[in-house]
Amino acid sequence: MGNAGFAIGSSSPQATEDAKALADAYTDMPPFPKFWYTIAVDAIEKNGGPSLIDRVAPAGWLIERAMKARWPRCIDVARPYVAKSRQDVSPVR
Repeated sequence: MGNAGFAIGSSSPQATEDAKALADAYTDMPPFPKFWYTIAVDAIEKNGGPSLIDRVAPAGWLIERAMKARWPRCIDVARPYVAKSRQDVSPVR
Protein backbone atom coordinates (compact mmCIF):
# COMPACT_ATOMS: atom_id res chain seq x y z
CA MET A 1 0.00 0.00 0.00
CA GLY A 2 2.87 2.33 0.73
CA ASN A 3 4.28 1.93 -2.76
CA ALA A 4 0.89 2.79 -4.23
CA GLY A 5 0.78 6.03 -2.23
CA PHE A 6 -1.63 5.04 0.53
CA ALA A 7 -1.21 6.02 4.16
CA ILE A 8 -2.88 5.05 7.42
CA GLY A 9 -5.00 7.64 9.22
CA SER A 10 -7.45 7.86 12.06
CA SER A 11 -11.16 8.46 12.53
CA SER A 12 -10.90 9.66 16.12
CA PRO A 13 -12.73 12.87 17.03
CA GLN A 14 -9.39 14.70 17.36
CA ALA A 15 -8.22 13.70 13.87
CA THR A 16 -8.16 16.19 11.02
CA GLU A 17 -10.44 15.81 8.02
CA ASP A 18 -7.42 14.69 5.99
CA ALA A 19 -6.69 11.85 8.43
CA LYS A 20 -10.32 10.74 8.31
CA ALA A 21 -10.09 10.25 4.51
CA LEU A 22 -7.37 7.62 5.01
CA ALA A 23 -7.75 4.01 6.11
CA ASP A 24 -8.29 4.00 9.88
CA ALA A 25 -5.49 2.24 11.74
CA TYR A 26 -7.84 0.93 14.44
CA THR A 27 -11.04 -0.05 12.63
CA ASP A 28 -10.07 -0.68 8.99
CA MET A 29 -6.65 -2.28 9.18
CA PRO A 30 -5.41 -5.40 11.00
CA PRO A 31 -2.82 -4.63 13.69
CA PHE A 32 0.01 -6.38 11.85
CA PRO A 33 0.96 -5.30 8.29
CA LYS A 34 1.53 -8.90 7.22
CA PHE A 35 -2.28 -9.40 7.44
CA TRP A 36 -3.17 -6.35 5.33
CA TYR A 37 -3.66 -8.63 2.34
CA THR A 38 -7.04 -9.61 3.83
CA ILE A 39 -8.21 -6.02 3.36
CA ALA A 40 -7.08 -6.09 -0.27
CA VAL A 41 -8.86 -9.41 -0.92
CA ASP A 42 -12.09 -8.11 0.67
CA ALA A 43 -11.92 -4.92 -1.40
CA ILE A 44 -11.33 -6.90 -4.60
CA GLU A 45 -14.29 -9.17 -3.83
CA LYS A 46 -16.56 -6.18 -3.11
CA ASN A 47 -15.59 -4.70 -6.50
CA GLY A 48 -16.72 -7.86 -8.27
CA GLY A 49 -13.38 -9.62 -8.48
CA PRO A 50 -10.56 -9.16 -10.95
CA SER A 51 -11.42 -7.71 -14.35
CA LEU A 52 -10.01 -9.06 -17.61
CA ILE A 53 -7.19 -6.49 -17.51
CA ASP A 54 -6.42 -7.40 -13.89
CA ARG A 55 -5.83 -11.00 -14.90
CA VAL A 56 -2.87 -10.04 -17.10
CA ALA A 57 -1.64 -6.90 -15.31
CA PRO A 58 0.73 -6.93 -12.33
CA ALA A 59 -0.95 -7.80 -9.03
CA GLY A 60 -0.02 -4.40 -7.59
CA TRP A 61 -2.37 -2.72 -10.06
CA LEU A 62 -5.28 -4.89 -8.94
CA ILE A 63 -4.60 -4.10 -5.29
CA GLU A 64 -4.21 -0.39 -6.01
CA ARG A 65 -7.49 -0.30 -7.95
CA ALA A 66 -9.33 -2.07 -5.13
CA MET A 67 -7.89 0.26 -2.48
CA LYS A 68 -8.77 3.33 -4.56
CA ALA A 69 -12.35 2.08 -4.74
CA ARG A 70 -12.52 1.62 -0.98
CA TRP A 71 -10.75 4.89 -0.01
CA PRO A 72 -11.06 7.18 -3.07
CA ARG A 73 -9.44 10.29 -1.54
CA CYS A 74 -6.63 8.47 0.26
CA ILE A 75 -3.85 8.85 -2.31
CA ASP A 76 -4.50 12.56 -2.86
CA VAL A 77 -4.61 13.27 0.86
CA ALA A 78 -1.57 11.11 1.64
CA ARG A 79 0.65 12.43 -1.17
CA PRO A 80 2.37 15.24 0.83
CA TYR A 81 2.93 12.99 3.85
CA VAL A 82 4.29 10.10 1.79
CA ALA A 83 6.60 12.44 -0.13
CA LYS A 84 7.92 13.93 3.11
CA SER A 85 8.50 10.51 4.67
CA ARG A 86 10.34 9.27 1.58
CA GLN A 87 12.46 12.41 1.55
CA ASP A 88 13.33 12.00 5.25
CA VAL A 89 14.65 8.45 4.73
CA SER A 90 16.37 9.11 1.42
CA PRO A 91 20.12 8.45 1.68
CA VAL A 92 20.91 11.05 -1.00
CA ARG A 93 20.05 14.71 -0.51
